Amino acid sequence: MSSRRQTKRVQDQLDFDHPFLRWFAAHVRMNAGTFYKGEFFVTPLASRQFALGIDETGRTVLGIMEHTVEAFEAPVVWESASLVRNVRGSDWVVLKAGAFTEADEASPGRLWLPVSSGLLNGWANLEDGERLGLAPMRRINGTLSLLDSEPFCEIPLTLNGNWSDIIEASATSADTEKGS
Repeated sequence: MSSRRQTKRVQDQLDFDHPFLRWFAAHVRMNAGTFYKGEFFVTPLASRQFALGIDETGRTVLGIMEHTVEAFEAPVVWESASLVRNVRGSDWVVLKAGAFTEADEASPGRLWLPVSSGLLNGWANLEDGERLGLAPMRRINGTLSLLDSEPFCEIPLTLNGNWSDIIEASATSADTEKGS
């Protein structure tokens, strides 16, 4: 089968009126996003709409600017998230969608959001069972604030990529503190 027919078949299956696909397509038009085989990559410019942090309850949260939230709420079925370090020359927050609609099992994908180098280091000792909350946020007087006390979605969170230097450094630091 020709690649042109395969592309047409994939296009026929996707709902281009879907809020997430509209959001991503807008970034592609601005050269702030690329797509390859189910992997959605955005540039640092596009990732400025997100902020990774800890809320007042100690939960890890990915804040999403309120004007962008619609693209990330249902019908997108988010399955998991990973904090990915030292892959493709960057650190990333990766969100995995099992499908972009509840009825659509044919279009899983992952969204790769680049983050500043070193930002993920604080999560090096992430415990099993940790979850990531997705929550709307707003910029108020230059400060990012979550709008709701509860995220609209919580998904399992894992570490991927190369974390060995951080884990070794924290183990060495703990050994040094014990010896003091």
